[in-house]
Amino acid sequence: MQQFYSALACELEREGIWDDPAKFTNTDETRTVALPSSNSSRPEDAATDALATLQFLPIYHLVNGRYDRVPQAALHHLRNALKQALSKYRTIVILINMGLHYVDNPVAGFSKDDYAQQMTTVLTTLHQTVIDHPDHTIKVLWRETTAQHFPTPNGYWPGVKYATHMRLQCTAIQDGSPQADWRNRAIEQIIVQHNLFSVQIVRFYNITLPLWSAHPNGRLRDCTHFCWFPMLYQSIFHRLREVVLPWETPKPNNAIKGSRSEAHHAHRPDSTVVPLAVTV
Repeated sequence: MQQFYSALACELEREGIWDDPAKFTNTDETRTVALPSSNSSRPEDAATDALATLQFLPIYHLVNGRYDRVPQAALHHLRNALKQALSKYRTIVILINMGLHYVDNPVAGFSKDDYAQQMTTVLTTLHQTVIDHPDHTIKVLWRETTAQHFPTPNGYWPGVKYATHMRLQCTAIQDGSPQADWRNRAIEQIIVQHNLFSVQIVRFYNITLPLWSAHPNGRLRDCTHFCWFPMLYQSIFHRLREVVLPWETPKPNNAIKGSRSEAHHAHRPDSTVVPLAVTV
């Protein structure tokens, strides 16, 4: 997700929407950008641009680290971020993913069963947030976990303890069956079993599945992160556009009363796009 956030920044710069490259040197900072209205193509219409706040929240998993001082520190951090966003904004898009740190082998806190339990907590928390705040417009988008290309049957990183004797070189995935990719299957099952209808899945795994030769760090030894190129995240950009566009599209003229300024505020909510959690 951190790579995606940087890619989003790059696209905003490339399109001339965000003009100061220095603003993207720290992905953990909250930034505000004026997004051009889809109905405005003239400079004089710039006043109708919608302001969106983008925040990246680095949460990689729900396992406490050595420096955490409160129980379930990551979940506490997530809930605090949601509370702050709810107090400031009426319209919120949450783009979230966790997954790459969970492995096939029995690493304490990071096993398949741990993943199912922890992500159930995360997704039910987000779903309940939507239910508990009907006066807000909140969209929860779970972006699928990307493919990894380590020399294991499903490409997953096996964990440090189990990778000691592994030849670290990226390779095409041997087992491409849906069930081999249990991280994304677990999310689908959680949403169905707990009726989390407010959580929408953004498909992305299959886009990264064949990209075993697109990893950085020389001789293909980093088999998780991808070398970024403009088309890699286009499907996510498109999905975000589908979600956000209805909010900034004005109502028909006959449905708007008052001055131009009043009409503008009628269809331009203060909003925030909050990509929560990370991997990739």
